Amino acid sequence: MSYLTSINPNYCDRVIDDLKQYAIENKIPIITDEGIHFLVQLLKINGAKKVLEIGSAIGYSSIVMAKMANVHVT
Repeated sequence: MSYLTSINPNYCDRVIDDLKQYAIENKIPIITDEGIHFLVQLLKINGAKKVLEIGSAIGYSSIVMAKMANVHVT
């Protein structure tokens, strides 16, 4: 288990799980687990309240950041 995963355990949520599975099945590129854990940790360290996401394929990372880091995503 990586350090980032240990301090940011996987967020258990049916919507996130279903969206990730849909992306895998339909070959839609989404952020890796390590990548999202890194972003969430940065958001927490910096005390971010808002995130601007540009170029979202299916909104996976936006949804995960909103739920794991408790930020508002635009």
